[in-house]
Amino acid sequence: MSVDIGEPWRNLILHRLKDETNKTKPFERFFDSYRTVCDRLSRVTKNDARRRGSSFDVEDSALAEKLEDLQATHQEMLKKKEVNDQRLITAKYDVERLEKEKLALLNERNKTLKKCEELQKKAAHISDYAAETEQAMTVLKEEHREMQALNKKLSENLRQCEMDRDDLLKRLIELKMKQDEMVCWEAEQAEERLHQVKIEQINENVKNMPDNFEFVNELGDDLNNYFCCDVLPSYLRDKIEAHTGDVTDLIWLQNGETFFSASSDHTVLEYDVSGTVPVKRAKFTGSTQGIMRLDVNIEQTMVLGACNDKKLRIWGIADQRCRHELTGHTDKVVTAKFLANGTEVASGSSDRTVKLWDLRQRRCVRTCMVGSTVFDLVTNDKIGCPIISGHYDKKIRFWDPRTEHEVETLPMEGKITSLCVSSDSLSLLCATRDETLSLIDLRMMESAYVYSSEQYRTTSDYSKCCISPGMQYIAAGSADGSVFVWNLRSTKLEKTLSKGHGTSPVLALAWHPRGNILISGDKKRTVCVWR
Repeated sequence: MSVDIGEPWRNLILHRLKDETNKTKPFERFFDSYRTVCDRLSRVTKNDARRRGSSFDVEDSALAEKLEDLQATHQEMLKKKEVNDQRLITAKYDVERLEKEKLALLNERNKTLKKCEELQKKAAHISDYAAETEQAMTVLKEEHREMQALNKKLSENLRQCEMDRDDLLKRLIELKMKQDEMVCWEAEQAEERLHQVKIEQINENVKNMPDNFEFVNELGDDLNNYFCCDVLPSYLRDKIEAHTGDVTDLIWLQNGETFFSASSDHTVLEYDVSGTVPVKRAKFTGSTQGIMRLDVNIEQTMVLGACNDKKLRIWGIADQRCRHELTGHTDKVVTAKFLANGTEVASGSSDRTVKLWDLRQRRCVRTCMVGSTVFDLVTNDKIGCPIISGHYDKKIRFWDPRTEHEVETLPMEGKITSLCVSSDSLSLLCATRDETLSLIDLRMMESAYVYSSEQYRTTSDYSKCCISPGMQYIAAGSADGSVFVWNLRSTKLEKTLSKGHGTSPVLALAWHPRGNILISGDKKRTVCVWR
């Protein structure tokens, strides 16, 4: 019969039998010796009985049989003893094994009971947490319903307020349009009356004119011959405490007798310098924040202001009334210029857009998305791109009003703070934050000259530079209060004017149309007139 040693309990029995055999093997020789002695004793007894005779045969035979029975019984008892000993050893091993299994089961039971207690505690904690969560959810649902009701109510109120606001804005716009129309009508009436007076004066003068009087040309005044020559400024003629804030821009009228100054105090001032002392003639108001840049239309009848309150304002020079108020930028307007036709205005803003406005329609007709803050803007109708803008990203962009995308881009070495077109419209002066100025040839679209000085420091992101009418000099204000004048062709520093502004940074400059006077404005309200 084969034994399946693959089963664990059979292997255990075989192993224990081998161990028992090894333990009882030393005693086998004693049992063998005992059997041998018993056999010899039996033979000796038989032989001895034969020798004694027949008298004892019957008795000896009975004794021998008893002895054999006893010996057989003894042999059986020994065999039973061996079997019982083997069973006892096996039972002992089984008891030890069962004791170990019992101990292991007890340990496992204790661990299981302990784990059950922990799980019961955790289950109780989870039940408590679930109850608290359920209660909190109930409270939150109640609050959510209350908030939904409140939100619905507030949304209805908001819609009503928006409708009221839209209605008020519509009415305000209508009133504003009526007001603008009234202002324009009054201004037109005033201009018409002034025009009639001038015509009457001219007719009267023509009637009184001698017969030998000769006209120079149709206008009686040749503006092209108005320019005399560029004169290098050398001394301070006048110093004017003009404003209560920074002087941000200066501009001359073509007659050379009047200039305008813009300021962070929300005003534009008109000064007359035809006499020995500059005299303030007019004040233009209406802006709620500072005015950054000025421009005058080609007819010299209106002045344009770029205002920090996100608006452009155009005043009539004759009556100081606001003719136009253009809105549409979402951040402060930092620069604006008239186009040559006099009916359109270009503006640049911190909202990173350049806009084109039609004054006849009084609205924005084109918006160019630049992607960079505009610091200055000029117009030049003698090149293919009438609008030129300087930006924070160190680039000069050229725009065609008929499109919304730049036609040309010219990178520079620093942020562009100011732009100025030369009198022949072929060159562009550019001031940058890297303490240099560059003259760009607009025909080649490249830098022709670079101007710098060891002491020159750019005042701010909006400080101006200018070119003299005769294109002999350029000028720029410095952060130390000085005005630097360079030779345009040789790039040599010709003059440093430093006694007018003290240490106040110079922000604005403007050259007289005749080229013999330079005016400058600083951060401490002062305008200096240099000759």
